[in-house]
Amino acid sequence: MTNVASKAVAVKSPVTVTDPLKMLVYAPSGHGKTYLAGTAVGDKRLMPMVIADFEGGTRSIRSKTVIVPLEEFADFVPSMDKIVVIRIKHWEDFDTLYEVVHSSDNPYRTLVIDSLSELNYLILSEVVSVAVKSDRGHDPDVPERQDYLRSSTQMRKLIRFFRDLDMNTIFTAQANEKENPQTKRMQAVPNLTGKLVYEVPGLVDIVAYLGVMEDADEDGDPITIRSLLVQPTGRFMAKARDEEGRLGDAVENPTLPKIMNLLDGGSK
Repeated sequence: MTNVASKAVAVKSPVTVTDPLKMLVYAPSGHGKTYLAGTAVGDKRLMPMVIADFEGGTRSIRSKTVIVPLEEFADFVPSMDKIVVIRIKHWEDFDTLYEVVHSSDNPYRTLVIDSLSELNYLILSEVVSVAVKSDRGHDPDVPERQDYLRSSTQMRKLIRFFRDLDMNTIFTAQANEKENPQTKRMQAVPNLTGKLVYEVPGLVDIVAYLGVMEDADEDGDPITIRSLLVQPTGRFMAKARDEEGRLGDAVENPTLPKIMNLLDGGSK
């Protein structure tokens, strides 16, 4: 991981994004969600990029990133070859992030929020903390129904704020299994609380499950194959509002530039 004194060539601000990508990628830990974000480096449609990191999980792409302290973020000049990472620890940290990416001189083309699962619990914790201060009988370790309702409302508002920015917005989430209310079968879904599981996917154009399969090459050596599922099955929640189904059912060994190429009408 490089420091803020990176010698990378700076890019001028502001930037413009035409027909921005709005996507949610969910998967179990270790399946490569952060690695997927790292494939944006060097692509003029996607860079500069900033990752709002809750999980401290950017180690897998540390050679492609620069960690910027939140208090320096507004004045930092990003580059095409380093992804900016800011650590989100408190609800108020979003004010700083939003002020930069919502400004008229925003220098970033892509925002990644990693992850919604952690954001969900951060907001719930903040709501519970406030409730405990006003009600001594409220157990700080046991969220009540009103806590979930308030945190869900704040979550939806925040997602909409960032989704509606004139830039590519990519959300990640951990995966969970829930019973599909229609089929009564277990289904992989984003790991969110309550009705957010089904509401949040409706706020973006693409919902994709990132799967991993171990295989062997021609020499018998083990290889890892990743597949980004973008069409729903009984087993996985997914969707893609893309023209002419350009993404197909899945994108094999996905990268963000490959996804952009497909959406633009190119080939895999």
